Order: sequence, then structure tokens, then C-alpha cells
Amino acid sequence: MASRCPDPDLFSTSRAAFRTLNTIATQNTASKTSARPERLRCGVIFTNRFIDYLIGRCAAEAKPGHVAEINYVHCIEGELKGDSWWSLTWAALPRFTPAELFNVQGLEIALSKQTQKALKWKYIDFKDGKVLVA
Repeated sequence: MASRCPDPDLFSTSRAAFRTLNTIATQNTASKTSARPERLRCGVIFTNRFIDYLIGRCAAEAKPGHVAEINYVHCIEGELKGDSWWSLTWAALPRFTPAELFNVQGLEIALSKQTQKALKWKYIDFKDGKVLVA
């Protein structure tokens, strides 16, 4: 079952969020993972809080033979211009090409080409129960 942002406040791409994430990226966190954010080979950057969030979700919801698939859509025109959605679903491993699979601290994650392009060079963070993109 897909996780979809229930309200616009759950997914923030504001300049203030960007400044916050840049600060977070340079600070040492109390996370069990390394203090440095993880940049995937496609350019997407996960903060430690987001990685911890993913690990927790995967521990609770993972299905054998499946990987966590992250999808992201940002509308650039039409009635939904400026709106963004993300989802975390479980998909069968054989469905993905090697270019779509990533290992983040031992966790297999799949990002579609569209999602990779949309999130390239952006920080993904998790704070106060919200996923932030900047």
C-alpha cells in the first residue's frame, strides 16, 4: 500500500527548509549512522534522520523478496502546479534495473529514473513527522 502525503504541510520545499537542511547537513547528529548525509550516485542526498526513518519503516513493513521503492512527483503545470507527493511502497526486486537500485546503509532502495531526476542534488530529510525536500 502506497504512503501518500495526506496534506501539503507534510512535504515542504520552502527556502527556510532548504536553509535548515543545509545546517543539518553540516552538524553532527546523535544518529547511530554516520554524521554525514549520504549522497547516492544519482545525486539524491539523504540526511541521517531520513535514513533512520527509512530503516524504521522497512523494519516494520518490509516484505521478503521486495525492496523499498521511493517515488516522488512534483507538478510543474496545471491545477496542481507546485504540489508534491511522495510514496514508499514495496516492489519485487526483479522489476528494477541496476541503475535504479541503491544500497543505503545495508537497506536496498529503488528510485525510478523520474524520481532520480526530480530529486537530483536535493536533500531529503525527516523532521517532526514530515518528509522535507530542499
